Amino acid sequence: MSGSDPSQCPVIVTNSDAFYLDPDSALPEGPRPAVARSEYGYEFLSYPVVRQAFRDKRMQPRDVDYFRSIGASEIILEFIRDGNLNFMAPDKHDRIRPILVKAFTTSRVDSFRPEMRRIANGLIDRFIGEGHADLVGQFCHEYPISVISQFVGLPGEDVPEVAAATMHLRMLGQKPFEPGMPVLEKALRYLFGHISQVVDARRAAPPRDDFLGALIELWDGDDQLTDGELVWSVSFMLLGGHDTTRYTLSGSLVSVLEAGLWEQLAADPAPIPDVIADSMRLHPGTPRQMRVVHEPLEVAGHVLVPGDLVSLNMSAAGRDPAVFDDAASLHCPRSDPAYDIGFGFGRFACIGQTLARVEMAEAIGALTRRLANVELAGELRLKPTGVVAGFDSIPVRFIARAEQPSG
Repeated sequence: MSGSDPSQCPVIVTNSDAFYLDPDSALPEGPRPAVARSEYGYEFLSYPVVRQAFRDKRMQPRDVDYFRSIGASEIILEFIRDGNLNFMAPDKHDRIRPILVKAFTTSRVDSFRPEMRRIANGLIDRFIGEGHADLVGQFCHEYPISVISQFVGLPGEDVPEVAAATMHLRMLGQKPFEPGMPVLEKALRYLFGHISQVVDARRAAPPRDDFLGALIELWDGDDQLTDGELVWSVSFMLLGGHDTTRYTLSGSLVSVLEAGLWEQLAADPAPIPDVIADSMRLHPGTPRQMRVVHEPLEVAGHVLVPGDLVSLNMSAAGRDPAVFDDAASLHCPRSDPAYDIGFGFGRFACIGQTLARVEMAEAIGALTRRLANVELAGELRLKPTGVVAGFDSIPVRFIARAEQPSG
């Protein structure tokens, strides 16, 4: 079987503000294609095609061999082999993922809500007297890394350096890859050394009931991880819990402002989880997931062969007008089929999504409860490229509410 003639597939540009904000504006006129080509390879654009692709075993995430082929160094390959659930070999993925899930309990997440509120209110305290703020730079950047670091069990004073390092791990999804390698390597060396020291100290201290404590207990029990697997797995949790949540949360706040829901949510926070769910469809923090074809397959009339790169385009799939009525607008809740791929799907669904949903709900609750008359005070700034992307700046002005924060 040979691949389809690329000339028969529309070519689109996806690394742009315009595409992130309105994918259809970058598509050719006429019927919306299910598949196109871009700088990333084949772009799957329709919601059903993307959803099915998550479960198609003929396509797999980029792995060690892929990253080696583009020049990745040994420390990058080690992180991919031993900790990054998105890229590691299927047999290791299926061994390590259940161990991490055991430490990621719903009860542990729920018991952390008061700490989430404390972190959120502490960040708001820094700028509430100013009457203006950048909701990304002054809130969305630090809030998720503070939550995930302390949920995992890292000392709070480590947050700034950990935040800086985890931000650089996005270089795994950058194109071209090689220019970002030195920064990525430095971040990985820092995280491995720092987390190794924390783990050694924790093993020598009385046990604590947090994520890292549970992992150490599992590590010492029947569900054993190697030293490297444990440290790299924690690094991976920090990556997923910071940058992707940062952009997903910022996208949710933009959706709330665009839909004029701020005061409604301040009066009644019950719809916030639905707002987050539909916002992920409009402004995804991970606008694409990459796959490599391992076995020949045909999708929407296009024949793909082993080695072809595929981008599961979440931005386009989330706005598929064949599936979602009024696809460019926020609806809470939606009467359409629920958008259920925002955190991945099937065996590659994000293991930290329960924490992410809860912490974003607590963040939006705290912001709407304490800030009133919120409106944009400047241009939104985007970082539209790569696997992790979204709003980098949300300048607003507001007045402080009279009510005291709860929690």
